[in-house]
Amino acid sequence: MWNGAGTGEWVAKYPDKSDYMHGYMASKMMNVHIDPAEILEDFCNPPHDNLADVYRLSLGRAYSNPDEKLRVSDVYACCGQEYPAPRSEGPCAMGVDVGKIKHVVIGVKIDNKRFRIIKTCKCKDFDEIADLSKRYNVRSTVIDIRPYEDEARAYQKAQKYRTFLCETKDVQVTDSTFNDNTGIVKAGKTEMFDRSQRLIMRGNVVLPRRCPETDEFARQCCNCARFEEKDKRRGIVVNHYRPTGDRQDHFRAALNFFQLAASGHRIAKVKSNKKRQLNASLR
Repeated sequence: MWNGAGTGEWVAKYPDKSDYMHGYMASKMMNVHIDPAEILEDFCNPPHDNLADVYRLSLGRAYSNPDEKLRVSDVYACCGQEYPAPRSEGPCAMGVDVGKIKHVVIGVKIDNKRFRIIKTCKCKDFDEIADLSKRYNVRSTVIDIRPYEDEARAYQKAQKYRTFLCETKDVQVTDSTFNDNTGIVKAGKTEMFDRSQRLIMRGNVVLPRRCPETDEFARQCCNCARFEEKDKRRGIVVNHYRPTGDRQDHFRAALNFFQLAASGHRIAKVKSNKKRQLNASLR
């Protein structure tokens, strides 16, 4: 209880974590020299329309607006009524984020702007991914080239369908470019995250209904945010996406790669009869 200067006491919000972690929140509300009315005025009428800075700098609270970070509710709003499909006649596109555990997103193209995700999963190696590509009739794949480039190239070489490895830069001025000779697609990381952000916010993707798979996918899609950073060399402000939360954003990256794999004419749209077959397989 606060009874004046020197009487404050730190109280753990999560006592079970106090053995290995201490976190503190300090705000201008704790400063006796600042009028709370000024903070309230800034909250009601944010300077430069920047409510985020009021939360972060005045109230000491984490904050992000919808343009910077997805909410789990945004992802759940895209969920349909069907469970993840055990197989599909496709044609499907697949995105793979590579690490010790591989994160995979598989889906079909509804039209030039809309997609249906029919499977999200984790795989321990590329052999499992090869099995998935057969079960879902994958015709186009984009895979993160690093950190296991040799494994990714070996998988690419073994496949008979279009498989590209993705090299990313934080920012790329030009659109994503596919090189059929090298099997490499070059893309800007910020632009990819922006596209998947718009895909979800505009409801242009249909996800499986809520289940443990979808819940984990939604959680990881929201574990990153866009930040403004000063490029000291060029003297300009640039936007970058950085991991947040527990920093597990692998499914969001796999969704980015899926969008590349499904872009343009890389896979055909699912025909109406195949949509009915897809729905039947989901029941």
